[in-house]
Amino acid sequence: MNSPARQFIPLFPSHRESEAVIWVIHKHWLLLAYPLGKTLAVFLFSLFLPLWWKALGLFLFSFNFLIFLYLLWLVFWAGYSVYQYLVWQADRAIITSERIIHFATRSLANRRMQEVALEQVQEITYLVRGWGAALLRFGDVIIRSHLGEMVLERVPFPDRIQSQLTLLVKEVTEEPPVTVEELVKFLKEHRA
Repeated sequence: MNSPARQFIPLFPSHRESEAVIWVIHKHWLLLAYPLGKTLAVFLFSLFLPLWWKALGLFLFSFNFLIFLYLLWLVFWAGYSVYQYLVWQADRAIITSERIIHFATRSLANRRMQEVALEQVQEITYLVRGWGAALLRFGDVIIRSHLGEMVLERVPFPDRIQSQLTLLVKEVTEEPPVTVEELVKFLKEHRA
């Protein structure tokens, strides 16, 4: 029984059928702590606000437009936290069997895509700045090629990423060993 041919499904824009995705790297998850913590604080404040007003003898929801403003306020902050997550999710580097693709996202309307073939990578270094980054184990991975520099900012475990990328680049750029058959064929062709 023949199995049906598997259909290629691209996982990102410009995904080639010939390449396999090896690794997807996002910024450190703790970078979401500030916006999500801020949203949580506002939500808690907003939930207790009607109780505080009632303790003062006022009723916050005495008018329909106040109810509307209150709900709009909560929806705004829920949307803010979802937006921050989507920006974090969109800012990623994808390592494939052929290249490194970096989608740098500052906002959903401000994005940049860089890519470099693994054969073109000349140097990979990492940089950890400060005690906080050292304790939380995040930093920048800098990938240099003749095309320029690609910086993966604030990624977790930059030392591990750097060593794994170095091994991958070495594996891709390393010449395969000559087999016995190829050596015999070469000697037969170049006999004097």
